[in-house]
Amino acid sequence: MILITRPVEDAVYLQRRLQSLKIESLVEALFVVQPLWFDVATLVAAKVVVSSKNAIRALTWSNASNDLQLYTMSDNIARFAVSSGFSNVFSCSCHTAEELEAYVLSYFGKDERIIYLSGAEITRDIVSTCLEKGFRWVERRICYMMCPLKEFSGNVCVALRRKRITCVTLFSVQAAVLCKSLFLKHGISPDFFSYFVMSSRIASILDCDTVYVSSVPTLDALVDVIERHYYVEQRG
Repeated sequence: MILITRPVEDAVYLQRRLQSLKIESLVEALFVVQPLWFDVATLVAAKVVVSSKNAIRALTWSNASNDLQLYTMSDNIARFAVSSGFSNVFSCSCHTAEELEAYVLSYFGKDERIIYLSGAEITRDIVSTCLEKGFRWVERRICYMMCPLKEFSGNVCVALRRKRITCVTLFSVQAAVLCKSLFLKHGISPDFFSYFVMSSRIASILDCDTVYVSSVPTLDALVDVIERHYYVEQRG
């Protein structure tokens, strides 16, 4: 069984793909999204850059105008924004924050008003880079924070005790740190599990015996890695 460490609504696609491979999974979000108040009126007439679904959720919770100019990092986030009711959405078709930064530097004007909408923690300071490159009206708005899980749910605890969970998917450095901590809290060595992740940075934080990294940071690439290695691990 694979533990998917994402919110239920974000885990649906991965669960379906794993089910098609006859791989059982269990979902446990390691963080709870806490929206933060900010004046959404300041986003009007700006190019709003968004790198996560959580930022879209924060806009929805804040009753932001549905015709804001949204530039999402990926196609997946763009589809989520449209399904959330936003009508003026453009995908930058990027996979990483580095690619998104390069896109902004290449295609946005230095005199345009740009707002980077993000959580309290970011992996790359896109705003500072833009300011260093001569962009005049770039700023960051923090619209949510991630509250870490203190305990695994009952279902996960039972599966851990019965040693049914043998593999874990992780999607951020913060999730990797927290997951290891929760395992240790339950008296379980993190090395007991095999991990499937989407970046070498997450793998380096894990520092465990068996970690598989997808070729590119997409769910489809992650599924490919799982398909190649999951049953090999079970036989081992």
